[in-house]
Parts: sequence; structure tokens; C-alpha cells
Amino acid sequence: MRWNKKNVISLVSKSHHLPAPITPPLPEIYRIPNPLPKLPEISIPPTLTLSPSPKHSNFVNFLENNLPHHQTLTPQTLLGFLRSKLRHHPLYAHYDFAVFNWAATLDTFRHDHDSFLWMSRSLAATHRFDDLYRLLSFVAANPCPCSSVT
Repeated sequence: MRWNKKNVISLVSKSHHLPAPITPPLPEIYRIPNPLPKLPEISIPPTLTLSPSPKHSNFVNFLENNLPHHQTLTPQTLLGFLRSKLRHHPLYAHYDFAVFNWAATLDTFRHDHDSFLWMSRSLAATHRFDDLYRLLSFVAANPCPCSSVT
């Protein structure tokens, strides 16, 4: 008998001694432990403080020493600060969007294309998608004067 696809299919379909198909067990990460683990009951009292924490004071000092004065702040100087100073700081890098938003509240400051582009790339690269959504919503609600949308 010659072994070709048709003969093999015919032989297998007539055979009664084939093993049952093997169903692999679920990986351990999908199994629910039995019994379910109990979460510890920890009561953490709420805290309220009206004085700034040392971290806050240090961040304010960092800003005062490195960020240009708000009256001379331009999109280029803000980008320089975000790129060279804040981005590489191990404790304060995640405050870049807060500083970006603070600058937008100044009467003498207006973000430009480069600052929006840099901030959106930074937020996307660091997987801060909630902040990226806020940024894109702000851009959509406040179109650039140079755009054709009126």
C-alpha cells in the first residue's frame, strides 16, 4: 500500500484504536486558587496636613533654581527645561505634565506646536495615557490660530 494523504486519511478514519485528544491543562496564572486567599484587614487612618511635605518643598526649590522666571518663559525655554532638567531627574520627571499645564495658565505664555508635540510624545512613551487624553482634549478644544479650522 502506498502512503499518500488520501490513504492516511482513510486509514485514520477507519481506525478504532486512536488515542483520545489531549487537552493541555490551563496555565497556572489562569487557575483560581482554592480556597480564595483572604486579604488582610488593615485600617489606615486618614491623614490631613496643611503644611507642604519635604518632597514638595524640594520640588519647589528645584523649580525655582532651574525654571526660567514666568515672565520670560517661552515655549522654547520651557522645552529646554523639560528636556534637559526635569526629564532626567529621578524624583521629579513625572511632574512634567503638571509643569506643562501650569505654564498654560500664565497670561504671558502660549504653547506652540513643538511644545505640544514634545509633551504628547513624552506622555505616550511613558504610557501615561490618561494625561495624553487630557492633552489631546485640550488641543482639540483650543485649536491653534494658524489652523484652518475656525
